[in-house]
Amino acid sequence: MGKRGPAATPTEVNRLRGFPGHRPINAGEPKPAAAASIAAPPWLDGESSAIWEDLAPELHRLGLLKTLDVAVLAGACRWWAIYRKADRALRRGLVQTTKAVGQTRRPEVGIAKEAFEAAVRVFQRFGVTPSERTKLTAPAAKAAGDDHGHGQPPVEPLDELARRRAARTAHPA
Repeated sequence: MGKRGPAATPTEVNRLRGFPGHRPINAGEPKPAAAASIAAPPWLDGESSAIWEDLAPELHRLGLLKTLDVAVLAGACRWWAIYRKADRALRRGLVQTTKAVGQTRRPEVGIAKEAFEAAVRVFQRFGVTPSERTKLTAPAAKAAGDDHGHGQPPVEPLDELARRRAARTAHPA
């Protein structure tokens, strides 16, 4: 039986939020590599691919698109494309008339609702929706080649926190 309650918020999203819950950080959390490419997966169709091209570069820039997340984001892009297609079909109206039942709701209403909800659930996990974005603090923009003047890449804040905790534990004051 799985863990109860809402799904955990990804650490990268919590980092952009400033860790509002003040919960301890899982120092052993796997850290997948950033997605090597922000190109849409080849199996996405035209509209899904266009949605990917709108979202992926920004998510990658914010450090939220990792190699392991590509399939999940691509799936959300497909759901959003399905929502758009159903929404276009609804321009003819929300109801249809059939000989068997008379006036009834178009099936695209349910399809649009389900696809919208599925896509938004995933987009929320990436911090894409407006309400989620209000909880984030974007990293400061860095100039090209900015290495803090030390010839070393910047230290990840979580890694630095874990290092400090380990140092305190090893050498109690």
